Amino acid sequence: MTTSSPSLLPPESPFAGPSHAMLDAQQLATVRAAVEWYFQSGLTDYRRRPRDIEELATACGACDALDDAGLVQLLGLLDDARKVTFPPRKAA
Repeated sequence: MTTSSPSLLPPESPFAGPSHAMLDAQQLATVRAAVEWYFQSGLTDYRRRPRDIEELATACGACDALDDAGLVQLLGLLDDARKVTFPPRKAA
């Protein structure tokens, strides 16, 4: 995977469907578990992140990866959520 400049959006997923997605309870639980694993594995430290995970965590350089405090906040949001929706991406 190649990195892009921060002003560009990462490439669309080959699995991309509608621009608005909603996670069901099972999917939300899976995301919550993955975020917890990332946090417990110490991957908030960029020196410990494999390159492919770095690209995912930063949207191919479009943003900074969450630090420990940001992940704790995200975990709390996911714990309290009954459903999660993702609004359409804004164009750069």
